[in-house]
Amino acid sequence: MIRTCDAVTRHEPAVEPLASMDEISELEVERRERLSGWAPIAAAGHGMSDEDSGERGKRAPKGRRTPHTKRRDVNLLQGDAGEKLVAAAMPEQWLVRKLESDFGIDLHVEVFDWAKDDPTAADTLGEHFFIQVKSQKELQTVTHTVRSRGNVAKYVPDPKEGDAYNINVIPCALEVGELMTIEAMGNAVPVLLCVVGMDTRTVYYMCMNDYISKVLLPNKPDYTKQKTVTVHLPAWNVLDRYDDGIGYLWLLARRAKFYSAFNTFAYQGNEFEYTRDRLLSLAERAEDEVVRFPDDLIAMLDVFLTSNLRLDIWQPAGPALWAPLGDVASDFRKLQATLPGLREEMTAHELTIWIFTISQVFNRAANLGRMYEELAREWRLPTQLATMLDDHPALKYRPTARPLTPKETDGRGLR
Repeated sequence: MIRTCDAVTRHEPAVEPLASMDEISELEVERRERLSGWAPIAAAGHGMSDEDSGERGKRAPKGRRTPHTKRRDVNLLQGDAGEKLVAAAMPEQWLVRKLESDFGIDLHVEVFDWAKDDPTAADTLGEHFFIQVKSQKELQTVTHTVRSRGNVAKYVPDPKEGDAYNINVIPCALEVGELMTIEAMGNAVPVLLCVVGMDTRTVYYMCMNDYISKVLLPNKPDYTKQKTVTVHLPAWNVLDRYDDGIGYLWLLARRAKFYSAFNTFAYQGNEFEYTRDRLLSLAERAEDEVVRFPDDLIAMLDVFLTSNLRLDIWQPAGPALWAPLGDVASDFRKLQATLPGLREEMTAHELTIWIFTISQVFNRAANLGRMYEELAREWRLPTQLATMLDDHPALKYRPTARPLTPKETDGRGLR
């Protein structure tokens, strides 16, 4: 029997008495079929009345949940579609992997370049970065006001100082936990934010490590007190494998190699400076006599230069090459070529010249790290400096910055 109590239906294991089909009414047959969990399909109309058929396509009444199999909602479908658009906009030889356990990082990218000896193959470069994808049905471009400023790694910027400019940006709201995760990763492992406009299938990008260091923390050091933060992606940061602007991503993927090299150059420079007093003392004692450059220091320099010139950073990164690298590589090659001459006798004056020449070579190499921090990490950010660094006539997507008049900025605290 079926007993209804407080709108809850319960099935009891009661045994109903047997009866012949003649004794069972048509309604009773239907009732028993429903209880047994199956019902025969009629030859016409599939056993459903017109009223029943109409009910099949209707939603369940409000407050009731229609049982269903596992389903993918529109957010999941949109997210998957956005990830595919991001992957499709990357250079075709790159490998884009989806991370199954998603804690704010969606994709992992490994950089490959075409093999020189086989145009049908690509070799991995050992260079990587991560991507966080945000897919939106529609994106809006808004005007954002920024001010000229110095290096925020040295001082806290004043939002009322500097010349004001309007730039076009794409706003995107992120959870604070997502930003804190990227901040905890440091700057050596790049995390790219890709915002996808599903209506236009356009992808915008920005390095979140640099945004946090150069924009968010200097202006909102207490951002962790919020639930969400709206970040602004430059409207000229369009992900397009066919535009030379893609060179930025090639260089970004090489960041771990850059940081490793910068650290090595600083160490080598310090090691040579440690021996500098020894060499200067040797030159002073020699006066008008001839001297020889110490053999152990020549061997040390040879080890330094040989290992440095093996680094990948001197090679172009796809279509891009950071110009200061070429100058330092040239210095290293010239110094290595002159090492045999250090074994010859020389005057004290010549030794002094050598000391300062070698110091200059390693100081220029160590300065690469400082230049990278002050300039390269400003690339592709929503800042006034980036509008100058990112612009080039050969690019399809170029920044624009409109200076504001004093009247437009009067009384407003702008970044």
